[in-house]
Amino acid sequence: MSQPQQQQQQQPRSIVMAATKQQQQQRPRSSGNRQQQQQQQHRYCGGTKAILLLALIPLLSLAYSSLIVVLLRLEQRHDHDYDGQHPFSSWMIDSSSSSSSIITNNNSHIHNNPPVSSSMSLSSSLVAPWRNSTLLPHWMKQYFAYHQEARYNLSTGRNRWTDYRYLVVRCLHHDAKCGGGADRLKSLPFMLLLADQMHRRILLYQWERPTPLQEFLQPPVDGLDWRWPPHPDMLQQEETHWMAGRPTLMNGEQINKCLGYLAPDEGHNKNADNSLSARLERRDRHLQQHYNDQRVISIRYQSHNHGRLQYDALRATDDEPSYDQVFRQVWYSVFVPTPPVQAQIDERLGELQLQPGRYQAIHIRSQYIQEWKQARIASFAQSTVHCLHQLLANQQQQQSEDKDKDDKRILNTTVFVSSDGVDAAHAAVQYARQRGWHQVVTDVDDDNNNDNDSNTTNTTAPQVTHLHLDRGHHFLSQRPREWTQHEAPHYYDTFVDLYVLSHAQCIVFGFGNYGRWANLMSTNVNCHLDMRVERTCTWPQKP
Repeated sequence: MSQPQQQQQQQPRSIVMAATKQQQQQRPRSSGNRQQQQQQQHRYCGGTKAILLLALIPLLSLAYSSLIVVLLRLEQRHDHDYDGQHPFSSWMIDSSSSSSSIITNNNSHIHNNPPVSSSMSLSSSLVAPWRNSTLLPHWMKQYFAYHQEARYNLSTGRNRWTDYRYLVVRCLHHDAKCGGGADRLKSLPFMLLLADQMHRRILLYQWERPTPLQEFLQPPVDGLDWRWPPHPDMLQQEETHWMAGRPTLMNGEQINKCLGYLAPDEGHNKNADNSLSARLERRDRHLQQHYNDQRVISIRYQSHNHGRLQYDALRATDDEPSYDQVFRQVWYSVFVPTPPVQAQIDERLGELQLQPGRYQAIHIRSQYIQEWKQARIASFAQSTVHCLHQLLANQQQQQSEDKDKDDKRILNTTVFVSSDGVDAAHAAVQYARQRGWHQVVTDVDDDNNNDNDSNTTNTTAPQVTHLHLDRGHHFLSQRPREWTQHEAPHYYDTFVDLYVLSHAQCIVFGFGNYGRWANLMSTNVNCHLDMRVERTCTWPQKP
């Protein structure tokens, strides 16, 4: 072996490997190696982007929350100088708002109010629409902003709860009668007006019977937080004395006095002065004498029109949207279903293969004031089917003159039937199918919710589909407090059916206010037929 070879053998292995690696680095790289390196770089960049996106999510959420707070404060700047007077003189309406005039078709009694905005889809219904609304009156948007600012100040400790006054819509265990869902909640626009008029009290809802309202509904994002109590200190015994006795306000006459309004339907008020100045003077005098020193005023109000007449009468101008027109946006600015209720709404729509806005609806209240005999149930169910066909035919006539094609289109639409009685729902479904309606569905089952209350042995009562909020299965009971001993989930169907009905394109309803309530929540408040007005409808005779 030569001397150079011996020296090379004696070199440490690490030095040899280092030299070899250096030689490899100096060689030209193949195209395959370059592609492999580029792929590694792409994977690295993709992973880095994903990490950055994940890190940005909480930052974006925080930015959105901060933006909401800033908007609230900017909105509130205009209201910090509020002097206790309701700014009727500054009531404003966007020039694009629809007219509130009502045109009635004498043949069909279909009320053709200008359509409300339908831009709020189901996917966005968890966010309150009031802030961007061009429909709601200016005073109402100011009140929403004031209410939010007050709740924010209470939650952050900027203000004490004693700095505000409150109006609580209540249904407590010892209250004699609260009514069904429509009786308790359909007056929402009027309650907002009353709270604002009573020198801007904070509007709240407090239910004990059958369960807290929070079991079914909750405030939406950026909406009005109506939940009692607004501050935990208000649960002290001396501050809940209003819960022990009767409600402060219980009837329309008391409420009208708080508004300074002289209702023309009362004989001695036919020529009353309801001008703005006269009304505000009466209101302020009455509130000063009776209510201004009460921090919490409670109200339990039942009325067939749910305050609609007063609300419309007190509009600043005839062009201001009416109670019916604002209802949907007001509702979704205050209430959305809780997750368990929303889950059942979605499940019900899926099971029945109903797409919002692409089906028609019938609601029959057959357990109302007195029990209906089978003959009346069958007759009324048939009339509802006739009336739905008449309603849709009137809608089609505005677009087409081919009655045969129109009739086929009508009978090919899907119809959802809802009722408080099993017999009434089944009668309507069967008759509609006999008349050629191809897709008629109902969520009423013979075995649905017929586990009668454990404290009764009455087995002859009519089969009902859902629980009444005040009477349980006993819709005709005059002693409501005896029948409301159920867990909250047993009442979900009352709200599930309400929302399913509200997603219908058009609806026919009769007695009670449940069907009309659903219609007011819909995107097409114009397309309805009230069988209390149009008592009988007939199926069209073919020539």
